[in-house]
Amino acid sequence: MITAWRGLRVILWQASIVFSLTLYAGDADAQGNGRERGNDVAVKAAVVVDGHIEMLIRRLGACVDLDTRNSATYLMIVPEYLRDKNVSGTLVKTEKLFEAEVRLIGGDIAKAKAARKQALDTLDQQLRQQAIAAPGQFQQDCRMLAQNFLLRQGPFRPLTTIYPNQMQSIELWTIFNDFNEQTRGLR
Repeated sequence: MITAWRGLRVILWQASIVFSLTLYAGDADAQGNGRERGNDVAVKAAVVVDGHIEMLIRRLGACVDLDTRNSATYLMIVPEYLRDKNVSGTLVKTEKLFEAEVRLIGGDIAKAKAARKQALDTLDQQLRQQAIAAPGQFQQDCRMLAQNFLLRQGPFRPLTTIYPNQMQSIELWTIFNDFNEQTRGLR
């Protein structure tokens, strides 16, 4: 269990760094608009939490492919995990936050999404290479992930327990953003 959780946390850390860089990739205009790139607490929080969810889903996808004896179990976990209103709601909020941030800095949303996908795909490939290098350990980690899901432990604990500060930052951003959107409609 410890190996699976540590491995996932390292990959999530890498994902958050890569995504932070790709969010602002190619944005020459942001330097001149008074916006300090990468210093937004809500964006950093969203990168961490969204990265956790995305890489957990990708790890389970690798488990489906590389631990075929238990594929059905992993296939059932992903939609069940995404059915959790806190998880699905957080994905909606982080997506909205990312899009708003890209618009704010004058970036191209499609390019930012493509860069994010490419960064996650690269990390996914690294995960799969590690799995192929140590298949026994990877299968054991996959089975531990399934057990953690059933018990709602490890990476399947509530996001507010794993990332309390980040979740609070995302929620505050959402409240302020929703308020701003509503007041714009009144003008």
